[in-house]
Amino acid sequence: MKTLEIFRILRQHRKLAIKRSIGHENQTKAKVLGYIGFSIMIIYMLFLAIMFAMILNDSTAISPSAVFWAFTPFILAIDVSFRFLGQQTPAQMVKPYLLLPIPKYTCVDYFLFRSIFNWGNTLWHIMLVPLAIMSIAFRESWGTALLFLLSFQLVFFISSQIYLLIRTFLKDSLLWFPLPLGIAALLALPGLYPNLDIENMLDFYVEFGEALFYPYPWSWLVLIGILAITILINRKVQYTHVMGEVSRSTATKLRHVSQYRFLDKFGDIGQYIKLEIKLISRNKHPRTQYLTMLVCCVCMWAIYGLGWLEDLDSYLMSYFWCLYVFLVLGTINLQRIMNYEGNYIECLMVRRDNILHLLTAKYYFYSAMLVIPLILSLISVCKGAWTLPMVLANMLYVMGPIYFGVMHLAIYNKDTMPLDANFTTHTHTDTNWVMIIVSMLTLGLPILIVWILNSTLSGDIASYIIIVLSLPFVIAHPLWLRRIYTRMMARRYINMESFRSKR
Repeated sequence: MKTLEIFRILRQHRKLAIKRSIGHENQTKAKVLGYIGFSIMIIYMLFLAIMFAMILNDSTAISPSAVFWAFTPFILAIDVSFRFLGQQTPAQMVKPYLLLPIPKYTCVDYFLFRSIFNWGNTLWHIMLVPLAIMSIAFRESWGTALLFLLSFQLVFFISSQIYLLIRTFLKDSLLWFPLPLGIAALLALPGLYPNLDIENMLDFYVEFGEALFYPYPWSWLVLIGILAITILINRKVQYTHVMGEVSRSTATKLRHVSQYRFLDKFGDIGQYIKLEIKLISRNKHPRTQYLTMLVCCVCMWAIYGLGWLEDLDSYLMSYFWCLYVFLVLGTINLQRIMNYEGNYIECLMVRRDNILHLLTAKYYFYSAMLVIPLILSLISVCKGAWTLPMVLANMLYVMGPIYFGVMHLAIYNKDTMPLDANFTTHTHTDTNWVMIIVSMLTLGLPILIVWILNSTLSGDIASYIIIVLSLPFVIAHPLWLRRIYTRMMARRYINMESFRSKR
């Protein structure tokens, strides 16, 4: 069988897998909301295009196409970050084909090829095409505008490969967290010469942009060479990880098992808190996710709470950092609520109210986890960076309205997540649009509310209002948790069928 024929068959398989998945017919409402969100994103990117066009049109000394290249490292960082919302690595989709008599590298090559020539790599052109028309085509030439778009398309191809490497290694071990930091440092390296200054970095990318558009062949060879190198590295890494996970063997080790007997006094809820602790501590996938969010929480606090960004001393910026320090640890983990439990969902359905006790235990556990950012935030209060009402308002806001919204995902999450295997256990043919939309609202809506309150009221008054609005959600948590449980029971057969089919 020829390579192109294998590619064609694999493409048909992927299309059929999406059409035949259980979630394909059951997420119509979420898809409609997704299309609405996509429309809002288009409007937002068109607004950015107009804003950047105004900036570029004001630059008379340097060509607009070269000036915009100064934003390349920031666009690259944003692009890589947003890919974590949904894009899978090729290694996650190869398992069904490992036992077939076809070249294993061919399967990896196809999914790698698919990750490059993907419609997601063209989303930025919603902003770049109008920008090229408004600022480059008429001021320079249409040829320069086309070269401008082509150069950034190569950047987005490179971004897709960098993302695959980062996600693959981070799923392998959390010890790889310096990798994205190292790539970011490499992008900022031109700013170190002759002295540490961000203007040096911006000047370097402007000069590289000039070399691209008034063209010097070496500049295009550099871009193509970087893309080729990242593809070759990805090809080897993805294949190695797939074969390594399939052929791995685990040895049973005897170790001390903690009983957490102090939780016995809380009855069934205490037992489910034990289950949550053991889920995180004994299983690779949830443990890695939890530790990743813990590191993010500490890093976000250190960026502002230790005074590393003293110039950003506005109350709104302080509120922003304080809010997200509380937000990331519990909220990101709760977005996968019931996905891990899908591995043993039948056991949870044996007794009445088991699911209710599980939901209550999760709420108490992740509310208790807010003690970690609370302790960190109190250090910032002592340093004078944050205020005590701000810290209490953000903690209660996360415990109340945020957890209230995120825990409703227990009704709609129907994908079983693997507890240990990272790459090949699932093909992830479904896109959980509900989870994506809730994730975006969870991360974006709070700061909008805070901005509105702080724009109309003084800082501490806004904090007191948020405390008053959040307390009813915290106090009434038994009521809305039971409401979530009731709605889950109404959908239990649909969800159980989906959980079983996706193991």
